[in-house]
Amino acid sequence: MNICSSLPGEHLWSVVARSLKWSGFTKESIITAKYGLNNSQIKPSKGNCKNLDLLTQREEFCTLRNSGSSYPLWLLNFDNIETGIQELSSNQLSQARESQVNLSANWRYCPICMEEDRSHYGTAYWHNAHNLPFVTHCTQHNVSLVQVSGLKSISSLSMPNRLKSARIDTLGFSDDFQQWSHFVVAIYNTINEDYHSVARLRNLIWDRFGPVPNAVSKRRDYFNELLVEFEAHVPRDLLKHCFQFYDGEKRRRSNILYTTYKRDGIQIRHPVYMLMILYWLQCEGTNVINIICANSDEYAKQSSELLESTANKIGNLKDETPI
Repeated sequence: MNICSSLPGEHLWSVVARSLKWSGFTKESIITAKYGLNNSQIKPSKGNCKNLDLLTQREEFCTLRNSGSSYPLWLLNFDNIETGIQELSSNQLSQARESQVNLSANWRYCPICMEEDRSHYGTAYWHNAHNLPFVTHCTQHNVSLVQVSGLKSISSLSMPNRLKSARIDTLGFSDDFQQWSHFVVAIYNTINEDYHSVARLRNLIWDRFGPVPNAVSKRRDYFNELLVEFEAHVPRDLLKHCFQFYDGEKRRRSNILYTTYKRDGIQIRHPVYMLMILYWLQCEGTNVINIICANSDEYAKQSSELLESTANKIGNLKDETPI
């Protein structure tokens, strides 16, 4: 069975499903047997990356771990990138904390992108950017995405232009969600281009949390006060869209800020927690992306100067070495 070349921005599972269909096979067992995959459901932004990791170890899929999945966003769980990559590659995501997150198995696409893809490539396909966690809009065309349910296996993942209209549901979200979608895609692109930006993003969060009280008994009250500020800036509908405990009037809501602080370094959590806190900073007026990119340029400059200085020292040592 031949594997199709990935198209620009294509999701990994889209490449796999397209390859299966274009090879003339109807059963996915030929794929699962060849690559040692299990029969778990394929979900566009699900944390369990066991199958993704198995695929991306192979040459034909290796570049799609970053460009064809939400993998880069999961690195927001780690201060040390090398440690993060090791843990994610050891299938630790199978224990990721996702129980309070409104995860969806639905796949999403942009109708305009679909027509453009058919014109340029002869087929539509599933874009990774459309299926990042909780994205609702196409950031290229600024239109609401269309979602499709029931595509839970490789063999059932038909390309968007081949779907029956009865299965398609247009997402109706406000401009707040459009801004959120642009933000998530921008963070994803930033991390994908430079893994070291994760540390700078995390530092922004810890700086905003401020000096957390040393006394454990005082921390919850401290974070409850922060939560009031958080909820004053982040749209309520967006919180309901992402988190189960904002859906309805529950007696007690989970404090996103406190649980993120408390569980950091102990438990791998869905990246929407970190993304939402970063979005809070953005809503407060902090231009998160510009700060990270500026810091990235400064980091690159410092690294270049350090390398040049080191090279000069080595050169001087060689000059001073007697023959």
